[in-house]
Amino acid sequence: MRASPKANLNNDQRQSVLHLLLTCLREVKLPHSSFQFVAGKFGVTRSTISLIWLRAQIDLNNDQRICESVASQKELPKTSRTTMCAVAAGLGIPTTTLHAYYKRGAIVKYSSYVKPALTDANKVARLNMETLDSNFMTLQSCLQEVIKAAGDNNYRIPHMGKKKLALAGKLPETVACDPTVFNDGCTRLGEEDIDKRLQELSQEIAEALEMAEICNLLEDMGL
Repeated sequence: MRASPKANLNNDQRQSVLHLLLTCLREVKLPHSSFQFVAGKFGVTRSTISLIWLRAQIDLNNDQRICESVASQKELPKTSRTTMCAVAAGLGIPTTTLHAYYKRGAIVKYSSYVKPALTDANKVARLNMETLDSNFMTLQSCLQEVIKAAGDNNYRIPHMGKKKLALAGKLPETVACDPTVFNDGCTRLGEEDIDKRLQELSQEIAEALEMAEICNLLEDMGL
């Protein structure tokens, strides 16, 4: 009978799983049905118990892979990461264990104060507004070249000397578009099924988000 879905086990529960597995050992080996037996006790799947056991073995044999979860360190405020004792207390693990992870290279000594501050709002605030006109000119040129290349990305943007034009106060707000290129672009758009394209784009975004979630889960598992 398959176990019903359950929230992730916490550190204490994972330790209890390991202790119960150790009591099941027979001549330094686990009997065939040990994982299924322990899974039933904790209401999780057999694969969850198998993964916990595997991570415990990795912890004993590999300096860079740790069994004890330190992922919650990211949740600690910067002011609580000033000393090993403070971090260990915030994570709820012994200071000696945290220090051992540090010596093995599983965690780093320094954390960035800049990266957490680079939110979307802060990125906009830090953007140099003087570069927007130049960037917009580049995007207009890209659009024209994409139309000329029939939607392909095998194109080159002609050099416009935007910096010199900006210094001279002569940087145009728009790029003149050849009527032939414009008409060709309109014709190609009319031949496309916009709804189908939007559906394909939506599917690609959904797959990318799903893959990002899978990568985050693998990273949390230490894989």
